[in-house]
Amino acid sequence: MTYTDQTSAFRSLVAGPSNPSSRASSRNASRSRARKPSYDPEFLNEAYRIYQHLDALSKHLQAIRKPYLSITEPPISRRRRAPETATEGDDWAQWDGAKYLSDRDREEIDQRGKMILRRCRERVGILEDGERARQKEVAPPPSTLFTFLPSLAPKPASTADAVVTAHRSAVILTLSTMLSRNTATLSDLQEERSKRRAERGRTLGEGAEREAQQPMSLPQVATDLDLSPEQVQAFESENNALMTHLESTLSSVLKAERSLLEVSELQTQLVQQLVQQTEMVDLLYEQAVGSVGEMRGAEQQLKKAKERGGEARFFLLVFLIGASLALLFLDWYK
Repeated sequence: MTYTDQTSAFRSLVAGPSNPSSRASSRNASRSRARKPSYDPEFLNEAYRIYQHLDALSKHLQAIRKPYLSITEPPISRRRRAPETATEGDDWAQWDGAKYLSDRDREEIDQRGKMILRRCRERVGILEDGERARQKEVAPPPSTLFTFLPSLAPKPASTADAVVTAHRSAVILTLSTMLSRNTATLSDLQEERSKRRAERGRTLGEGAEREAQQPMSLPQVATDLDLSPEQVQAFESENNALMTHLESTLSSVLKAERSLLEVSELQTQLVQQLVQQTEMVDLLYEQAVGSVGEMRGAEQQLKKAKERGGEARFFLLVFLIGASLALLFLDWYK
């Protein structure tokens, strides 16, 4: 069997112009590369920045929870005022590790927390709008036929767009969850603070008229944010459950307060009865002492009466003897 050298022919074919089929395949490859979505790093960078802000806010709220809810007034030596020109990080840093917070500090914490939540919500909304615009550009809306018969819709040539969409949706969902959690945490802190102040006011004897004249209004954090209907419904259900719990707690506190008032009234009555009984015992003691004195006086009078009775009997005996002797003398004289 003889071999034929075809190397020169092969080299001529390779060096020559490509055929139309190869050019078509190269055009399709270039089109597929052109259709491949470009991964925008700005989305993740912005998401990481929002995440860092929300995570820092969550940590700060946990760190200041105890002094924020404390109803003890700070000592004069530890009452401080935040500088007006302090940055955001400096403000939170000076509140971390604090044992006492003034009302001004709490107001600034509420305002700063609402500002951070509002800005993060706006930035998350910008990410959502950008993702919706990207999805419209990458995947145009299907025809009406494919809408009613999705099984006939052509399958996408690549799953890269679906992966990117799923990833960004998960990122936005995570940020929205953190945003909702921080909003609920701040709202719970305000609710708990107001409840403790109300309980302390009732314990110290503040009347209902004073509470009615100076009602405490809670800053609404959730209303300042652009929330979805599902989040609003979830917040409403949580608020209803919280209100139910607060009402039950308030009723129990009022019952305990009524019980304490009843016990206090009973103690007052017992004290009054004890005072009356003490006065009666003192009066009986004085009467007993007086009776003893009177008995002693009566004994002395009886002794004196006995002495007087003995003298009267002696004089009567002497009179009778004298009268008898006189009668005998008169009879002898006759």
